[in-house]
Order: sequence, then C-alpha cells, then structure tokens
Amino acid sequence: MTDNNVGPSNDEKKADTVTSSDTESNLETSATADNSASVENVSANNSSEGKSADASVGNPNEEQKEASNTDSGMDQNLAGALCYVVGIISGIIFLFIEKENRFVRYHAWHSIIVYASIIVLFILLSILSAIFAFIPVIGWILSILGTLLGIVLGLGTFVLWIYLMYQAYQGKMVKLPFTGDLAEKQVNK
Repeated sequence: MTDNNVGPSNDEKKADTVTSSDTESNLETSATADNSASVENVSANNSSEGKSADASVGNPNEEQKEASNTDSGMDQNLAGALCYVVGIISGIIFLFIEKENRFVRYHAWHSIIVYASIIVLFILLSILSAIFAFIPVIGWILSILGTLLGIVLGLGTFVLWIYLMYQAYQGKMVKLPFTGDLAEKQVNK
C-alpha cells in the first residue's frame, strides 16, 4: 500500500514544530542578548564621550566639587562637621587651616562660641552647686538640683554635638540663637 499523502507525517510535523519553536526562542534570546550588549556599548561610549566632553568644556559639577574643597583638601561638608568633633580645639584648628571657605569658617567659629558658652554654663552651675552645698537643708536640695541640672545639660550637650555635626555634614549652616549670629559676624569680618 502506498500512501498518497505527499506531505510529512504527523510525527514529523510534531518534530518540526518543536524544532521551530526552539529555534524561535533561541533567536529571541540571542536578539535580547545582542540588544542588551549594544545598549551597554552605547552607554559605555556615551559615558566615555561624556567624560572627555566634560573635561574639555568644563563640567559644572566638577567646578562645584572643586569649589567645595577646602584649604585642608577635604570636602567642605566633612570639614564643617569635623569643626565640632573636639569642640573648641577642633574649631580653633580649622580656623588656622581654613582661610577662604566661609562654610568651614562659620562652623569653626560656631563650634568655638557654642562650646565656650557651654563650658561657662557648667562652671557657673558648679560654683552655684558648691555654694549651695554649704547652706543646710535648702542648700543641699538646691545643690542636688544643680547636679541634676548639670546631668541634663550634659545630655543636651551631647545631643547638640551630634545634631550640629550632622547638619554641617549635610551642608547646612545652622544658626542657634545668640551663637549663630556671633559666628556669622566673625566670618564676615
């Protein structure tokens, strides 16, 4: 018996279907890989061209970055935050190092004035507590309250220290009452 069907058998059709679908998925995968590779090449070319174009024309971001550097070679935000690290001492150090950058000089003066004020408050509180300690009963109570107030002032100083360093690192010029105005006047001299 001869088969009059000239076309392929059902088994052959299934094999062709599987092969063609496999081929199509392979083509899609390779096309996707080729597209992603070409996108990567284009972005790499653009970034390398952008670097050379920025270098020749002058990139505003680079100029801003250079302007934010200080005489110490640090970024101004970092230098501003470091002005508060050791209080008066780091403020004085940055005043000697930094001659031009107003941001760093402001934070250096602010650090000196804030911590000098805090030291004066602690000294006054200690003197008052010592004086009250010699007065019977009422003086002892006031002395204990003075000590508790000193503890609160110490914790407040710690929180203020962290806050001022964080704000300076964020690039902000925080003006505390009284001390901020004094620091600004010193920078403007």
